[in-house]
Amino acid sequence: MNTGRRLALVSSRPTAGRRLRLKVLHKVLRTAVSHIEGHDTTVSTRKLIDALAGLAPPPVVARRKDVRIAGVSCRWFSPHGKTVDDTVVVHFHGGGFSMCSVRNTHDFFLADYAALTKRRVLGVDYRKAPEHPFPLPIEDCLAVYRGLLADGILPSRIVFSGDSAGGNLALAVGQRIRQEKLPMPRSMVLMSPWVDLELKGQTINRNEHSDFITRKVLESFVRSYLGDQDRAQPLASPCNADFEGFPPLFVQVGGAEAMLSEVRWMVCRAQSHGVDAHIEEWPDMVHAFQGFSVFLPEAKRALRSVGYYLDGAHRDHGRQRPQEPRLRLAAAE
Repeated sequence: MNTGRRLALVSSRPTAGRRLRLKVLHKVLRTAVSHIEGHDTTVSTRKLIDALAGLAPPPVVARRKDVRIAGVSCRWFSPHGKTVDDTVVVHFHGGGFSMCSVRNTHDFFLADYAALTKRRVLGVDYRKAPEHPFPLPIEDCLAVYRGLLADGILPSRIVFSGDSAGGNLALAVGQRIRQEKLPMPRSMVLMSPWVDLELKGQTINRNEHSDFITRKVLESFVRSYLGDQDRAQPLASPCNADFEGFPPLFVQVGGAEAMLSEVRWMVCRAQSHGVDAHIEEWPDMVHAFQGFSVFLPEAKRALRSVGYYLDGAHRDHGRQRPQEPRLRLAAAE
């Protein structure tokens, strides 16, 4: 396999402020993870997290509108003022396939996503495990894509996006699109995608103390989502997928996170299959750090970087990518 890949290490100096923010964030998130580890199911934790997230005031940086597309609950996030172009970013949220929501936990994040990229974002509230296990969340996401196409939105205007388990769903839906011979979306933006449900990645253990995600909680999510089904099948673990015919991929991952090694492997595999795949690694950042844009300046920078990528993808890479954040090319590990 060709292991060469486009890797951008985001250059930034560690500061006392960043170290403090990451320390506080790590402590808060580890507390939430310990609650999940202490329960046999994720349902009670889901209700608790949604209730706490629902106490936050609504974001003001984007307009929001709740809709149903193909029977699936969704929420539009539209930036104030003009959008850059007619792109529709379809975002599948993370949460271990079993928790979180575009209306609660991801509300602020998706509003910032729309505002900082200056594009319309559609958050998809697919059904969740364990009540609705694999492959039902995939089918919900596919149904939304079909619904958008039926509404006359061209696939060349649609960008799939996903954080964590949502990145997994984006890649799984891509496989289903290919199976059904539908047109692919223009590109995919994957933020800390969870692509290996076999949990073989070396950094799950290596980064145990720097990330808030633990092997124990990942095992809990896998059992909730898959039950006794095959963890290695490509629809469940997209790192094993055939990427032939996939659109360009833009991937961001934290340098301190548990999923780092599996994300690197997935990007290498996609490139070996002829996919135009780019990856940004953000030093010291934890899993799905983009979702903490209210708290982390680096998360806002990462979302702006997504906007820069979408600018280039929309214009067929017709202009040079802005150099903020500064990037330097590096060889694959």
